[in-house]
Amino acid sequence: VHITDVTASDVSGNNGVTGDTVEVFRNTAGNCLDAAEYLGSVVVDASGQWTLTGLTIAPGDNFIATTRANASNNTSEFCNCYTAVLPVELLSFTAVPVDNRYVRTAWETSAEINNDHYIVERSKDGSAWEYVGKVNGAGNSNIPNQYSLNDEHPYMGTSYYRLKQVDFNGDFTWYGPVAVTFNGIDI
Repeated sequence: VHITDVTASDVSGNNGVTGDTVEVFRNTAGNCLDAAEYLGSVVVDASGQWTLTGLTIAPGDNFIATTRANASNNTSEFCNCYTAVLPVELLSFTAVPVDNRYVRTAWETSAEINNDHYIVERSKDGSAWEYVGKVNGAGNSNIPNQYSLNDEHPYMGTSYYRLKQVDFNGDFTWYGPVAVTFNGIDI
């Protein structure tokens, strides 16, 4: 098996044998042979693909994937090491009402790689989303960056905001949603 992609919450791969089990480990030792933390397992699908979801991944995390054959249930000698290179290390994302006039969304990153821009969206119910605005990213940066975008026409009552981070190549990652209650003047 080969790890082909790591996102903020998933580890994916290919070249597996249908029905085999892939075990994924977070490696803190930096050595492919030293698997430190078991994250979970997933069965390879009919196309040889697999994805382990629901993880919390930080830039620089190292991962190991090993296969366990379905028939023999023996761990293979082969392992694949992969270092997570996430486009953004997000420290925070908030939405707060300001002076009963608007909602300010704000976020901070500690590092960015190939980051083109951010898009902020809002929703009344957490499922139907609409565009609020766009903010350019820092591109490549290893220093903290702070961003904000004001929603001048927020919904009354409780609503939700989410952040879409977009790379130069069009790949993207969602952050949020966060809830906010706005009781100001209906603009």
